[in-house]
Amino acid sequence: MFVVIVDNLDNDLFSVEELANKLFMSSSNLNRKVQRMFGFSTLKLIRDLRLQQASELLNIEDKSVNEAAELSGFYDAAHLSRYFKETFGCSPNDYREINVEFSFIDKLKNDR
Repeated sequence: MFVVIVDNLDNDLFSVEELANKLFMSSSNLNRKVQRMFGFSTLKLIRDLRLQQASELLNIEDKSVNEAAELSGFYDAAHLSRYFKETFGCSPNDYREINVEFSFIDKLKNDR
């Protein structure tokens, strides 16, 4: 299931119905399974995976908000921003300024 979603993240027209069809089940059956497994809807699962991809594009790949929105399947930057603020508590531009530090990576580099 995740492979199908990830392969279609950049498609803003990708829907729950399309995912269900690719998995050979009805959308209601898919929703029940996702609800049982994760405790939320399939639509939220797809949106959260898109938000995760957008956050990586912003912070790790240094993409613009417009590019991140397009590459992660949001209709536009405003659409991304609305859900981004709701999920991460800040705008995508503010998130880009956050310096993500992975101390274990620095440790590995220094232990060579």
